Amino acid sequence: MNLIRPINSAIHFYSMSLRGVLPATMQSSPRDRDCFGKERLATTTRLRGYSLRIFALLVFGALILSSCAPVLVEPTASPTVLVELVPYHTATATTTPTPLNPATPTPLPSPTATPLTYTVQTGDSFLGIALRYKISVASLQSANPKINPNSMSIGTALIIPVQGAAAQADIPASPTPVGVTLGKVHCAAIQDGAIWCFVPVYNGQSISAESVSAVIRIAGKGSAKISSQPGSAPLDLIPAKSKLALSAYFPPSAALAPDQASAELLTALPVLSGDQRYLPVKIDKPQYQVDPDGLSARASGKLILTVNKAKASKVWVAAVAYDQAGDVVGLRRWESNAALSSGGGMSFTFEVYSIDEPISRVDLLAEARP
Repeated sequence: MNLIRPINSAIHFYSMSLRGVLPATMQSSPRDRDCFGKERLATTTRLRGYSLRIFALLVFGALILSSCAPVLVEPTASPTVLVELVPYHTATATTTPTPLNPATPTPLPSPTATPLTYTVQTGDSFLGIALRYKISVASLQSANPKINPNSMSIGTALIIPVQGAAAQADIPASPTPVGVTLGKVHCAAIQDGAIWCFVPVYNGQSISAESVSAVIRIAGKGSAKISSQPGSAPLDLIPAKSKLALSAYFPPSAALAPDQASAELLTALPVLSGDQRYLPVKIDKPQYQVDPDGLSARASGKLILTVNKAKASKVWVAAVAYDQAGDVVGLRRWESNAALSSGGGMSFTFEVYSIDEPISRVDLLAEARP
């Protein structure tokens, strides 16, 4: 406002001078105008020059003052521009933590063979089943700890633990040398064409032997073909200085000759004195009576435990029949369904049959288990 007022005054003065109108203080009297017409014109001309100079100075001063004053600029509202945002996907960075102790991968367990179940049939034995599935008798016994190899009944279910050639390493390459020897093999064909073979086994050492088994082979008629079957004992235990017999069954076949047979010992394990798996038992007054035709004999006796305060839940008696030549011609086992306790006795009677030759004598052997 201070600058505008002097500028307006200068403009007003300048405009009056252009029209020839001066302020009252600067105008001449009428007398001066009448007498000095020429002077008045010159004076007017000078005044106009002065007015122009004053106006120029005022304008110049106003410009200088305006340049020093702050310039207030009103903000201009900018138009709002609507921008449409288009989203786009970017890869999200992930941080993989580094474990302080890297875990060692656990190896997967190796697959194991699936056990099989086998049902015992006529003529089967522990050894024969073991050979059929290419496993050892010990492995089969471990898989079936509650089953006695010498008292299996037809229909008994056995667990076969391992299959295939990998189990062949469990079968011993040679028999265990425990002083058990085999005698002469005697074979004979029966009515249906099947062949039974018997071989005596003698334990001449001072300790008992168990799990005695053998393989019995028969040669083919007029050929080099050989058939083999496992030979098993009716009892699991053969006491020291005692004799028993092994038997093998061959299914009917016209290609086999029963007079060409041999036997090889497979297993015979020693039993130390005082083994708690067996109880000492004896046969009191053993007897046998051969029928007139010689094809059968009746065996009898009484079982007694020779240890105090003991009880046997399983008791067996084996009868081995020999002919006049000393060959084994018959073998049978008797089993009790009742328990035998110390201080008591158990009587037995059963028959044994010959496969061909007449019976000359019968040997009896017993076994008892808790």
